[in-house]
Amino acid sequence: IGYYQRLHGIELKKGQITTLTSGTEGLYTAINSVVKEGDEVLVFQPCFPWYPTMVKMCGGKVIPLNLSPPSFAPEIEAIEKSITKKTRVMLLNTPHNPTGHTYTEEEIKELARIAKKHDLWVISDEVYENVTWNDSHHRISQQPGMFERCITIGSASKLFSLTGWRLGWATAPEAIIEKMNHLHSHATYCAATPLQYGVAVALEEEDGSFEGIPEMIAENYRVMSEACSAAGLDPYPADGGHFLCAGTGDLEEFEVVERLVRGAGVMVLPLSSFACDLDSSAAGRGIRIAICKKRETMAEAAKRLNGIDLESGTD
Repeated sequence: IGYYQRLHGIELKKGQITTLTSGTEGLYTAINSVVKEGDEVLVFQPCFPWYPTMVKMCGGKVIPLNLSPPSFAPEIEAIEKSITKKTRVMLLNTPHNPTGHTYTEEEIKELARIAKKHDLWVISDEVYENVTWNDSHHRISQQPGMFERCITIGSASKLFSLTGWRLGWATAPEAIIEKMNHLHSHATYCAATPLQYGVAVALEEEDGSFEGIPEMIAENYRVMSEACSAAGLDPYPADGGHFLCAGTGDLEEFEVVERLVRGAGVMVLPLSSFACDLDSSAAGRGIRIAICKKRETMAEAAKRLNGIDLESGTD
């Protein structure tokens, strides 16, 4: 509560936030708190692969909405057309995994307008909230009339770049937090006490710089973007998050993945693995590269990319 008030000016009551074992559990309990059998959930793809599975597990129906390269920005008209009487939830992720698109203030306002117009819940996955460049992080829950219909997910492992520290939280109206706590207590029961104490101290002492990690990731994006271009790939623009996506042109994405692993020792993922239905055309033809690594690691990866011939897969 103190962290959000001090650094972001967000006022929260104790009953409007809960601590969970991870951001993933936050997503699971959030979806199960508002989605019933037959409800439709708008999911933008490419997406974090856990989203569609969680929706289906509680009997919901995934309505995929394509985000198209190079910007991967949401298409407002397409969103409006996809909404039916059964639509219950809009699931957002900003900064976005895998594309790195960060919703602009205007996009957030439009999404909030749609949610209020159609009486939708919004689950906003904001675990990469501190890693943005070119623009600030805009929170849909802070739009007028939106907190009462929003569940926002946060994660210590992403916020502090400590992926082994599985601790997450969610902010939402008190009635939803009660439901999430009920689900949490019957699933994992509680987050590890030492992690809660450790993260509490980290949040209290954080000054907003995050020890320069956001700037390092932004520089990693620049370095890898140049390396991708040199290797014949088409790096897409990004404004935040932990990843860079690049188009593969006429080459099949799985072919590129294999050639990068075998020829350069650089592991990447195909964008098709982030589609709701594993349809590669829906997510766009391309690859995702993790850029949340040490500078020397990224420099070595860039060096290897610069030396590979993707047409043959050799250096």
